[in-house]
Amino acid sequence: HADTADIVMEWTGRLLNCTWKGPDIEMSCESLSTALTAIGLRRKYQRGCPHTLYGKACRASRLAHTENGTVTTVNNRLDVNVTLSGAETGFTEARLIGGVFRVTVDSGITEIRAITGATLIGGRQWRLTLMSQIPEIRTGLAVSVSKGCPHTFDACRDTFQNAANYGGCANIPEKNPFTNNQF
Repeated sequence: HADTADIVMEWTGRLLNCTWKGPDIEMSCESLSTALTAIGLRRKYQRGCPHTLYGKACRASRLAHTENGTVTTVNNRLDVNVTLSGAETGFTEARLIGGVFRVTVDSGITEIRAITGATLIGGRQWRLTLMSQIPEIRTGLAVSVSKGCPHTFDACRDTFQNAANYGGCANIPEKNPFTNNQF
């Protein structure tokens, strides 16, 4: 068609099957709205794990990687100093990033925040940077701090002993065979 202004779209979809019935053709079609409701791939081919840490698919034990403590200083409702007590579970600054901070405030609400930064002050005292403010936080409140995960196979295997539930594809080759010589 030289001029497409006279074309009117009547229907959108896809052709599923086509068979000859004598001189006629019988076509089986599926509308676009039906095609969009079809179940597709659930996960992508990716190196990193897509699972939510401590979620149903991850199945890492939050309790095994959590330490309890007390708020010692509230710097600006984003930076909180905590003193941890109890058994040492191997916290490092890198392992706390992406972790979970829980505190029950005076109104009885349990506030949960992601940890975006961690600095060891000394001994068992940590300065934690939270993803968002907790308006009612104050010194003396009991907290629980859980490890974070960088969603790599090494962290899943070494830190959480959870390699069987790793959701990524750990063995994706790093060398691209299409851009390099095969030898």
